[in-house]
Amino acid sequence: MHCLFYELSGLAYFLEKNQDFDVFNKLPFEKHIISGAGSFVPYYENCKEFWQSLLPLFTGLKYLEHKKYVENKIDGYRDIITSEKMRYFIDDFYDD
Repeated sequence: MHCLFYELSGLAYFLEKNQDFDVFNKLPFEKHIISGAGSFVPYYENCKEFWQSLLPLFTGLKYLEHKKYVENKIDGYRDIITSEKMRYFIDDFYDD
């Protein structure tokens, strides 16, 4: 996962100093373009795990919007993973 903060402690420090959701939302947590061959499921799993690792940082009302954003990212990756697995299953089924 490409991220501005390589350790959660760096992000925790940033959030301590700046709780503005609009600023948080603009941080470059992910690459916008990925490429490769084969299944992207491992990549998407890593992304989901990264976002899950951030959840403990968002406790309290001041981080409610942040937490919802992160939860939406996790849900999105769950959906993508499910779709990818189904696509590969169907591809394998029809290749035989």
